[in-house]
Amino acid sequence: MRHKYNLVLATERSRELLEKAGFNQAEIESCVRSWQFGSFTEKYSHGFDRLPWLIEQVRRKKVNPDGAYPIKTTGNLVRLAGDWSLGYHAVDLLIESMIVEAPKWPIMMGVITNAYPTGCIGQYAMRLADEGYVSIFVSSSPARVAPHGGEKAVFPTLGHAIGLPGKTEHYIYDSSVGRTTNGELQLAATGATASFEWFDNRTVIDEETYSGLSDGSVKPDGLTIKVAGGDDGHKFSGLAGALSLLVAGLTEDIPGSYGNSTLILINPSLFAGEDNVRSWTQRLQAEIESSGSDVRFAGQSMQAKLKANMDATTVSVSESTKKLLDGILV
Repeated sequence: MRHKYNLVLATERSRELLEKAGFNQAEIESCVRSWQFGSFTEKYSHGFDRLPWLIEQVRRKKVNPDGAYPIKTTGNLVRLAGDWSLGYHAVDLLIESMIVEAPKWPIMMGVITNAYPTGCIGQYAMRLADEGYVSIFVSSSPARVAPHGGEKAVFPTLGHAIGLPGKTEHYIYDSSVGRTTNGELQLAATGATASFEWFDNRTVIDEETYSGLSDGSVKPDGLTIKVAGGDDGHKFSGLAGALSLLVAGLTEDIPGSYGNSTLILINPSLFAGEDNVRSWTQRLQAEIESSGSDVRFAGQSMQAKLKANMDATTVSVSESTKKLLDGILV
């Protein structure tokens, strides 16, 4: 069951709970900014429903509040080495540092290690497109996705985004390699989506495991997610492997390690200037829309929802999040 919750109260209460959990003010604002984006774009698993999960990660010592975020810039490479610090804030700091240096370089590389979670990847591609930059961003989680035809989790969900600035709307490809995400499983386990068929179509579980989810004896964290693509899942398996190796190589960690992210920032000068990038993007967007009825380009729906909900006074939250915000759960 989902509830409409006053946005101001949800934000204020989240700040209070995050401060109580030990996060500093800058980290708290990064959380709120990310969760509001998730709520406004109706990606609820990346919205305020992340609050109970994040507090639990702190209790388990998987995320360190008031963490360390040392940044080292060497030429066009920016590295942020966390100490299992908050991923939302790590990405904010990385982007701020890269934007300062970006005018000097055709291409910049940004690397984050040991910082988690990063949230909805599309929000960062949107932010950089607003600044006129082309970006490619990949972030890793714990291994949760089985290769096509397999049952063992090998790949992270590997949220990834490619963003290009447009004249009125940006082109934002925002995806992951699994049929679902851990956040969606967390919500489903609370009863937001309760049918066994939903789990069976997206995860490698049996009815006994599903029953355990329903009564709370099995947690969704350990479930294996099927790779996206259905019968063409081998294509997503190939993409997942390539993205894992890319992040691993640039972060100097083994493939499948989580808490690592890679950001490639491309100066529009490589595309003969920002105006050309925006014109080319607009032209492609128009061609895609004209190709058939109700055809949308990547990121169009997300941006439409963001625009429609920016002035909303309420946000949608799950039953467990509502209880936490109301002070029923501690």
